[in-house]
Amino acid sequence: MPRSVLRHGVPVLLAKNAIQNVLVDVWDDIGTPDVLWQGAAVLACLALAWAISRFARVRATSEHSTAVRMGLGGMNRVVFPLV
Repeated sequence: MPRSVLRHGVPVLLAKNAIQNVLVDVWDDIGTPDVLWQGAAVLACLALAWAISRFARVRATSEHSTAVRMGLGGMNRVVFPLV
């Protein structure tokens, strides 16, 4: 039977369940203000990147050749992750 200790009032198995230890630590951290600020910052950055990618999107018209339209479509898909 594996040994267990109490961490933050929750029994944690030693050595055999490393994933469980990580999950318990994450669960403990979710309610802290630091994590909430970090989550808000990530969401704000994603929203800003989405807005910039929408603004920088290039429109292909029927005047462009098929190769140009495909190239512009590929560029439009890559802009968001790059921003």
